[in-house]
Amino acid sequence: MPDTAVHSRRPPASVPAGAARETRSRASCLGYIAVGTATLLALVAIVLPTYVAKSLVKFPDRIHQVTRATGTGDVLDFRQLLEGTVHIDHEVPVQLTTLVNSVVPTDSNVVTLCASFEVTRRDRTDTSRLLDASVDQVTVSRTTGMPQRRPAMTMFELDQKPLETVRHGLQYKFPFGTAKRDHPYFDAISQRETTMAYVDDSTVRNGLRLLHFRADIPVVDLSGLLPMRGRVDLPARLLGGKGGDELVGVSLYYSATRDYWVEPTTGAVVIINEHQLRYLATTADAPTG
Repeated sequence: MPDTAVHSRRPPASVPAGAARETRSRASCLGYIAVGTATLLALVAIVLPTYVAKSLVKFPDRIHQVTRATGTGDVLDFRQLLEGTVHIDHEVPVQLTTLVNSVVPTDSNVVTLCASFEVTRRDRTDTSRLLDASVDQVTVSRTTGMPQRRPAMTMFELDQKPLETVRHGLQYKFPFGTAKRDHPYFDAISQRETTMAYVDDSTVRNGLRLLHFRADIPVVDLSGLLPMRGRVDLPARLLGGKGGDELVGVSLYYSATRDYWVEPTTGAVVIINEHQLRYLATTADAPTG
């Protein structure tokens, strides 16, 4: 699992929050209180073990890995926002915890991965410490790493019915013998497929030449995926417009760029550089400002 450094930038939105500076791990974080931008650099990424059986390299059938990340970031206080006040805490100590387990169905051909992600504030001990949590489950081929033709599931909110998708893109691992070409990629946050484009092979780390891939996820309205927190009504005055306390509906929008550096023989992801943008706005091209 990865060591991560996160470098924050302020988003071009009037209701930002959540640019995190991490020192360990990688996580896909869905904005709740943490809405904004973050760039994650995974120095040692999710490298799940492999083994050789009769010259055939396979994904293991038993996986249990936990990674914790600590850092600081700017966080929008969502509770105060709903009460009519924009309040941003700066340099908030945060922790990201990633847990990956193998679960059923798992057999000689496939392994089902259940990955949970949690972002918390280390300066709080009550329920407000939780900034975000999600669970993603997908069954992949133990030889190619590709998802199988059975529904995968993602949960972003408590008591939410799992979102089921039949996926065709890579997520947690690349194929053994990764080729220098574009690969299909699935983004669990937006629940959309895109392309992981091949960039170059100019990076060498610890004597290993790595293949560089990049995925660009366009702006997506998350309100349909997050019924409890993907859309909120805010006073017009908080959005910089006229109307005073008249309520205006805004949605949570998300986009991301991810760079993966992959060891081609095993398909292990060694480095991840991830930039995410989240903002509350009335339209995708009009961040609240």
